[in-house]
Amino acid sequence: MKMTLRAFSLIMMTAMSVVQADAAQEIKAKPDKVWLHKGSGFAFPATSGAFVRRDMTDISDGKQIDISATYDDPSSGSVATLYLYRPAMPDPALWFDVSNWFLQRSSRFGQVKPAGGPTAFRIAESHGSAALRQSHSITEIGRSSGVAIIPLGPWLMKLRLTSRAFEPGALDQAMRDFLVSLPWPTKMPAANDTVPITSCSAPLDAAPATEIKQENAVILLGAIMASKTKEPAEPSATELPVRLCRDDSLSDSAYPLYQLDEGRTGYVLALGDNGTLLSVRDDRTSASVASELAGNGTENAAPFYRVTIMTPERWEQYPAFAQLPSPSQAMDITRQRRPLSVTSILGKGSKIELDSESFK
Repeated sequence: MKMTLRAFSLIMMTAMSVVQADAAQEIKAKPDKVWLHKGSGFAFPATSGAFVRRDMTDISDGKQIDISATYDDPSSGSVATLYLYRPAMPDPALWFDVSNWFLQRSSRFGQVKPAGGPTAFRIAESHGSAALRQSHSITEIGRSSGVAIIPLGPWLMKLRLTSRAFEPGALDQAMRDFLVSLPWPTKMPAANDTVPITSCSAPLDAAPATEIKQENAVILLGAIMASKTKEPAEPSATELPVRLCRDDSLSDSAYPLYQLDEGRTGYVLALGDNGTLLSVRDDRTSASVASELAGNGTENAAPFYRVTIMTPERWEQYPAFAQLPSPSQAMDITRQRRPLSVTSILGKGSKIELDSESFK
């Protein structure tokens, strides 16, 4: 049976979406006008080359922190969907890898085979090779599908392009042409070259860990640290960036796992491809405060692994551990226990809610 482009587009939207906690709202953009997203400064055009904008959706229930726009090209039987979102950790390499990980495991795409490795490319002069793209051959819905990620300061733009006609090589060029034709902001935020994430050299070394009893001051410190993410400080010249690798041995069918600094400082689990993470990190600041409160001095601070659910809207702080907990232990504590604190970071200012049973 021949599939219409409209039906193909609807299937693609279903196949490429991730279950959201928020309700989706239609954005009533005029068909022949651009629609400006004020938070990022990006203007979604009515057309881009042969592609025509069909619809727009605010996936974040009116908060405009997760926007999608679908474009159709009847001449090539292709559907392009742009996702503009503000992830908890705005690392383009991380979310590019996460998006590809979910694409390669989507049953709706049938057999998915990458057509070569990721390609780093430039959108603007100030950007360097900060954007990444990769195409794949597929056996269901269409003939090929690809993913691209472009950083926009604290925001990310993701492109999903799927075609019934293009081979992966032609789709790769179509992705680049589509992105280059978009009206990017005149003053694009500066960005360094993006290096794709690779597999870890060894599985994560984690075992059942001992929970730490936290003083009120340490719980409050964790909540305040989350509020500072609204205006992140510039890293110092001597501060080394966190290095991520994908732990293929521990990435299950639901979530990909990424080690931080080869597991020495923790790990993150991507809870979907919409910017939400479960973070387990050795928090040296909290470790020093906890050690000083115990009368041991900061030089004798023991490891302090803080467990946090990080979303674009809030950080939920959970009990910490004296050793690196296993991913299953970290997941269990977020499912079975109330958070010690919830720091809302959306909108003006920050709001901190403390659990009355833990903070006394």
